[in-house]
Formats: sequence, structure tokens, C-alpha cells
Amino acid sequence: MAMHARVLAAVTGLCVTAVGFAATALKPLAIVNVSQTPGPTEKAKVVRLAYRDGSAFRKAWLYTYADGPVGRQNVYARYSFDEAVTWSTPVLLSRDGAGASTGGQSLTAMNGVSYVADNDKPSVFAPPVTSGPRVVITWNSAYCPEDPAAGTSGGYASSLQGVGDFDGDGTPERPYHCVWVATTSDPALVTWNVHQLTNGVRDAIGEVVSGSATGTAFALAWQEDPQGLRPGEAEGRGDGGSGANVSGGTNIWYTRAASLDGAALRANVVQLSDNNTAGTGQPGASRPNLQISGNTAVLAYEETSCPGSTAGKCVVYHSFAYSTPDTNAAGTIVSDVTKNSRRVRFVLQGASGAGTSPLRTVMLWRESPSLAPAAPADIIVRRGLADPAARPGSTGYLPSDILADAPQNMTQVAASGGNANAHRAVVRGSFVGLAYDLTPDMAGADPAQVATPTTNYNLHFTRSTADGSAGSWSAPTNLSRLESPLSTVVEPRLVPTPATVVNPLTGRPDDGDTQDPNVLYVAYATEASTLEGASGKVYVSRTTDQGVSFEPFMPVSSGSGESESQIRPSPDGNSALMLWMAEQSAGVPDSKDAMFAVVSPFTLPDLRVTATGGDFPAGSQYTVTVDVSNRGGVAHNVVVTGSVPAGMAPIGIGEPGACIVTAATFRCRFAELASGAQATVSVTLAAAAEGSYVVTAGASSEDPDADASDNVTIASLQASTVPIVVEPPVSPPPTGEVSDSGGGCTFARSDVPFDPVLLSMAGLALLMIGLPGRARRRSEIIRR
Repeated sequence: MAMHARVLAAVTGLCVTAVGFAATALKPLAIVNVSQTPGPTEKAKVVRLAYRDGSAFRKAWLYTYADGPVGRQNVYARYSFDEAVTWSTPVLLSRDGAGASTGGQSLTAMNGVSYVADNDKPSVFAPPVTSGPRVVITWNSAYCPEDPAAGTSGGYASSLQGVGDFDGDGTPERPYHCVWVATTSDPALVTWNVHQLTNGVRDAIGEVVSGSATGTAFALAWQEDPQGLRPGEAEGRGDGGSGANVSGGTNIWYTRAASLDGAALRANVVQLSDNNTAGTGQPGASRPNLQISGNTAVLAYEETSCPGSTAGKCVVYHSFAYSTPDTNAAGTIVSDVTKNSRRVRFVLQGASGAGTSPLRTVMLWRESPSLAPAAPADIIVRRGLADPAARPGSTGYLPSDILADAPQNMTQVAASGGNANAHRAVVRGSFVGLAYDLTPDMAGADPAQVATPTTNYNLHFTRSTADGSAGSWSAPTNLSRLESPLSTVVEPRLVPTPATVVNPLTGRPDDGDTQDPNVLYVAYATEASTLEGASGKVYVSRTTDQGVSFEPFMPVSSGSGESESQIRPSPDGNSALMLWMAEQSAGVPDSKDAMFAVVSPFTLPDLRVTATGGDFPAGSQYTVTVDVSNRGGVAHNVVVTGSVPAGMAPIGIGEPGACIVTAATFRCRFAELASGAQATVSVTLAAAAEGSYVVTAGASSEDPDADASDNVTIASLQASTVPIVVEPPVSPPPTGEVSDSGGGCTFARSDVPFDPVLLSMAGLALLMIGLPGRARRRSEIIRR
């Protein structure tokens, strides 16, 4: 039987032209491998710069990263002045007094043993200023001569630098690390000043860097452990060494400067916390967070052995004028000391950004009812409201402002064995958005506890438009919706649009540089639910209405082995630069490179499927037409599929190159279906027996559908036996006359005997010839 199918071009009056159901999602443009090195690229960070350089207004992307062989990495920076199309050669930042790379150099610590220097991942801060570039990058390093700026280079011996026994085998094998900074104000981003801030007497880690929006205040904070870095408490995958597990006497240190002056940063180092007694059971501080709003610095960290606590951690809070920091100070405990609180984060907003809202500070941390390490935890929110009437001198940043607000448990799953982590927040006036990963069963999602996980983590989001007050939060929404426990969500990101950037040459923003505060970008990565936690994909989405609705999540590439994404949206939210790490050899973490792509919205396709039904004689054939129309953006790789019930069989469909029939199913593929176009697939079927049949058909494309509710349809068919209708004999006309209604036929005289054989033969002829013809004609009428 001849096979046939037809694709109808878009014709006015025949095609579906409405796009009212259209929606958008993000899609990457060209993907660029920026680092392209044989060694692993680690923890890249990216910032957007916009500044005046003489008579030019420069806009640049700058990212920093660690790269090189494991255990001897170096820190680099690269930049782009053409919107990430091309990138500079790497600028070496981890360098000694002679300009040579420090990673891989030999050193001799205070125990007289030689080691190889390594550099840890960097952090970066750049204020959104237009009067010149101001960038500070910080990292910790095992390369700790007392004064590299004085010309120290090559191998060295230090009488100060300690060594720790990280693996616990009794032999010190890890030299203590010190803090380094690199700064630049060079419009070409070529010249950098590099300074060592600390001397390695204590082991430094966890540095954070911040500054004011105007570029007139810069600050750093970090922790220093007198007994050296220790393995983690197995809260995440592997033992780790994030600095969360500390010895007594570990303190938070701080420095600041009004301009990018490494010498000033070195001269202003102070001990901020007051853990002055080392040893087991003594307080130890870790994981500082730091932000500056105007002239105010806010700093918080987690601390062991808090007053009133037995074995858990508490959250300690400090607020001060950035240039006059707390020194050797206890700070203010803002968490419940009877519980275990850790991973503190916060978001600040100034008076100009807050508008009429009194909200200035939103604090977040994880809190466990159990004091055991790695116990299930909830996300706690506590706010700072500016209320001078109730508290004279209130700014919204003071410890008294934080204590005046009752803590809110945002997840309430820990008591039943669930767990929440990786919390992120955005504040815009009275709007607060909160994102976090959550599982209802921490043990069931942990491959270290169950051979095959029974659940996983998903990314959740909730919002408030009433300053985050209790009772004002929306019901949490599961954004990622990973159903299979074989994969889990990690590394969520929630990023607002940056402030409006004014072009100093024109006095107004360029296209795309006017802030839309309603736009937020959100991303997450996936991992296999195994002990190794193999990296999966990075997905990104956007909301244009402050989280009321979200676009579908889209992968940033077609690859795998992706992790550690960074998002930098344009002020108007119409595009964003995405950075992520990607394995160049699948399953080989040491083959990671830094990848970049600009993501921008595109109109999703909106396919609609309809199909005909009808009646036909059993034992014959019927042709079902499946129509697929597109009311959205261009649909690529459109696949039409269908299934035929038992008792029917597809016997003809489409062109061999586009359609195939396999048993009781059919499948057709079209490379593209334009906006407003329609495709029609004709499927010829046969039914052997009388009865009712339902044919199912559906369509999809390579992108999510704007409205998937009409992507599947059915055609109801009825195969029946057509009855033979025998009309009663007509009274004969008078003898010898011709009937006026005989249609050209004559009848015998009434006295001629009736022969029943003639009637049988006539009926048989109608059944064999007439009725099939009528059935075919009826089928064609129904199909049309």
C-alpha cells in the first residue's frame, strides 16, 4: 500500500498564528572554554567591571581561578573586553618577589622539613563603580616567606611557618597556609600588586572579601587555627577540609583599607574574636561571612563551646564601622545555644535600596535539634529592622536589631529526619526570596548510609513581600523536581540583577544597563547519588516577577561533568554570563576547565495536537489524521508518536525517511516546525473486528513546551457491521405501462411469477460491490 504523509506550510487563514500561550526560557549562545589547561581548573569566580578610562567607557569580564597540577596549583586572572568572545592570556597572581609562580616551589617550614607549595582557590570583589577599575583577589597559600615584596624568591626556610598533621598519622605533612591579596586599578587589567598578609604562624583558611558599592571601603576576614587545618566532620561527601572542624583557640581575623593598597591591608590586620585559649574544649571560630553596606561592616561566624552550649555550635554576630573593627571581642550570640547552628550567611541592603521598608539585614543559618555532627538541620531566618522609635540609635545592622526579631524556622523537617542546606537569599526593599536544597529523609538520600538511596535533594523557593515577617512567606515551591533518587541537586544559586550602570560619557545607561529589580536568576547542578557523587549537569532559569513564576530550567550545555556555576546577569535581566566547571574527560574531575556562555531568553514552542475519529466498516481500512500546530517559537526536532490498540494495526504512514511503524506504534520526526506552522501525519489503520478503538497521539520537541497540556490527544474510532436494508416490493404499475418513478427500469406484468433467486443475487451484488464503495465514500467524507 502506498505510504503518505504531508507537512503543510504556514498559509494565512489555515495556520495557527496566535502566540498568546508563548513563554520563554534561557538558552546559551556560543560556549567558550576559557582555561583550556591540562591540569584541573578549580573554583573559578567572575565579576563584571564597568569604568571610565580616559575618553572611553570600558566594560570587562574578569575571572580568577586556581589551576595546575594537584598539590601545586597557582592562582590566575583573565579578562575580556568584548563580552567574553575573546580572553586575555592568563595573568599569574600567585608569584614570588621575582615574579615566578609560587605553586610547586619548595619550602622549609619551622620543623626543618621541606614541602611543596600549593595555592588554594581564590575569592574576588569588585565594586560597581564607573570611575576606574578596583579589583581585589584573595587566596591562601602554603608559600609563606615573611616578606615576598622584599624580594624573597625561590626555595626558602621559615622559622615561623607551622606544619599540621592533617591525615592524623602522627607525621606533620601539611605546612600552614597564609593569606595573600592581589589588587589592581589598571584600566588595562594587566598590572597587579601582590602582597602576603599573614606569616603562617597559624593555619589560615576561609578568607572572604567585601567592600562598599562606591569603591571607597574594602575589607577581608578569615580564620586562623593554631593547630592546623583538620579534616571535616563528614557532613558532605568525603571528609573534606573546609575549616569547619577547628581546634580551641581558632580566631577570626580582619583587615581593611580605604583604597586598594596591599601594604595598608597588611598593616591593618587585627584579631577580631576573643578565643585566646587553645586546647580541647576551648572555643574555636570558623567560616566567617562579611559584607559592607555604606560605612558599616557586618561579620558573623560559627563558634564551638558557646556559653550555655554543650557540644554544638552557635552563630556569633558583629557589626561596626568598617574602619574601626571589633578587636579581641566576644560578639553577640544570635542563635539558640541549645541547638547546633552553622553555615551562617546574610544579605544587607542600605536605606536607598530599602525604600520605605525597615528591613536592613536578613540572616540565615542551618540549625539542628541534635548536637551531633552532621545531624539533620532546618533553615533559620532572623532579620534586622531599623526601628529608632523602639530602639534609639537602631540602624537595622546592630546586634540589638537582630535580637529584637524572633527566629523563624523556614523548613521544619529536621525533627522528622529531613534535612535542608545550601541556603541563599535575595532582598529587594520589602521583598525577600529564599532558596535552599531539601530532602524529606536525610538518611535515605545519603549513599554512605543506604546502598541505594530512596530519595534525594531538590531545590525549593519561598518568597515574602512583607519584609520576611512571620506568616508572610509563600508555600515553598519545588523548582528542580528531580523525581529519581539516582540523582540529587547540589550547589544552588540565587542571583539578583545588579544596580543600574550609568555611562559617564553620556550621563545615562546604555542598552541593557537599567536595572529590573523583578528579575532573579536561579541555577543548580546535579550529582549522582553515589559515594563518588559524579557531577551531572548545570541548569538555569529565571523569574521576571520576583519568584511568582519561573521559566523552565534549561541545561547550560549538552555535556556532563558540570559543577560550580556562577551567574552574572545584566542589569535589565535580559541576559546573563554563566560560568561553570566542566570535565573535559567524562568522569575525570582532574580534567575540569572553566566554561563560559551568555544565556538569553528565547520563545518556547507551543505544540498542539489534534486527531480525527469516526466510524467505518469492520474489516476495512480507515485513515486517521494527526495535526500538529505550533503557536510558539520555532520547534526543533519535532517528534510525533502514537499507539494503536489491540485489534487494530497501522498499515501505512508517511515517508520512509520521516516515519516508521513498529508493531502497534508509529513515530514521525520533523527537523523544524516554524512558528504558526502545522504538520499533518496520515496513518492508515485496519480493524479486523467490530468494536470501539482509541488511538493515542502526541508531539514533543527538543525544548520544553510552553503549554504541554495539549500535546497529547486521542482519536475515537468505531468499527461496525453495516446492515443490509431490503426495501419492500413496490406495487406494480398497470399492465403494460412504464412506471414514472422507475428510473428507466421496466417491470414484468403482475401475472408473471416472482423469482426469489433474483432478490438474493441482487442483495449479494450490493454487499460485494455497492456497500464497500459507499463505506469508502463515507470514510472520505468523515476524514475531510
